[in-house]
Amino acid sequence: MIAYKTVNARERVELDKLSILCYVDSEDFSKQTPPEDGEAVSPQETGRAAFVDGKMAAALEYIPYRVQFDGHQVDIVGIGGVATLPEMRNRGLIRGLMTGVFEEARQRDMPFAWLYPFSHKFYRQFGYELGQTHLEASFPMSALRDFPRQGSMHMWQPGDDLGDFIAVYQAFCRGKNMAVARTDKLWKRHFNFDPYRDRRYAYLYRDENGVPGAYMVLKAQPVDGEGGMYVQQCAYTSMDNLRHLLGWLKSLDAQVARMRWRLPDTVIPQFSDIDALSIRMVSGGMNRIIDAGRVLDMMKKPQGTGEAVFSLHDDQLPDNSGTYRIQWQDGQGEVTRTSAPAPASIDIRALAQLAIGFRGFADD
Repeated sequence: MIAYKTVNARERVELDKLSILCYVDSEDFSKQTPPEDGEAVSPQETGRAAFVDGKMAAALEYIPYRVQFDGHQVDIVGIGGVATLPEMRNRGLIRGLMTGVFEEARQRDMPFAWLYPFSHKFYRQFGYELGQTHLEASFPMSALRDFPRQGSMHMWQPGDDLGDFIAVYQAFCRGKNMAVARTDKLWKRHFNFDPYRDRRYAYLYRDENGVPGAYMVLKAQPVDGEGGMYVQQCAYTSMDNLRHLLGWLKSLDAQVARMRWRLPDTVIPQFSDIDALSIRMVSGGMNRIIDAGRVLDMMKKPQGTGEAVFSLHDDQLPDNSGTYRIQWQDGQGEVTRTSAPAPASIDIRALAQLAIGFRGFADD
């Protein structure tokens, strides 16, 4: 007998053990004390598990958060910690868990699910498709241009106010689909470090008028076998502010030999020696549309007047399947279901890319 449920306090320990086992990690559970009320289910509990004959066999984490999408802020679900006991695999347990969390998310008005895959092929069977890539570069400091250093840099210290960092981040993310709308809790998590203990540093750039314009979070670690820094976060409000930030960054060449950075496309032209960069493309997250009708409603509509009719196919969530008509005029539009013949057909995975702008409609 298979049962799917949100885990209680006692089962949370079993989920943690399952995750440790499947991800070949380690933790000492011997000193943990049993929860006082083991049957209680916390409203904040993110664990969802599959039980086979009463034994936890597979699990995942259901993590709600908020992102930007075509001018809207929408709640979505992040999926993480997907794991199945080795002896319980190939029984469809993850498919059952996915179906359950998709239904739960849809009831909570969450139109997307997002995850970071160990295998793209594995998650495509559940309707996910690649929604993000990065260009990761390692480079010597000499590859940076000599931009003028105007304005001032300020190193963040634990306890400092994060308001200026937040303002820069929000300006940087404006118009970027699937950018996370960070809560106070998320900001505290991102800045939960001590620069002197953790060798992790956050710097804020202010222009000559004292207005915050860019920031960068760096982690000291070897890069290609040399002393280096890894850029963990970077945001900026304009290209000029980015260039001033890069001008300051190059001043670290006395103590830093190389850097590693997942570059936004706009950064690459700012290097003086492109040939000095070692670049590889790395996968980001995968997107899954849970409520196609709502996604199509929220999508930006073209200027002018027109309509499109297409059929959508979704194996796992049949409520998404059907024929849709989109009519628009000067950026406003209406989405309806129709029984009219559809001149075009699309799979839910392709729509997952098209909706967020990862692919264009003209792409093959």
